[in-house]
Amino acid sequence: MPVPLDQLFLFLGGSILITVVPGPDMALVFRQVLLGGTPLAQRTIFGNLSGLGPHRARPEGGARAAVTPAVPHSASPRSTSGAR
Repeated sequence: MPVPLDQLFLFLGGSILITVVPGPDMALVFRQVLLGGTPLAQRTIFGNLSGLGPHRARPEGGARAAVTPAVPHSASPRSTSGAR
């Protein structure tokens, strides 16, 4: 089912706008550059990056657990082959 051109152009315009406009973290860094110069902006960037680690690690572990099938120990290849 083809997408009507008016809807396609609306989607493309919105996609380009979202890509070009900076997010709140970049707006904060820009503000810090204007108010306190490079040292304050660098501390802000470090704070942003240090917060990304835990946020990235937590969903990663949950996603890995959700897509990894649970295999009972008795059905694992190692236990059926007799090798230790």
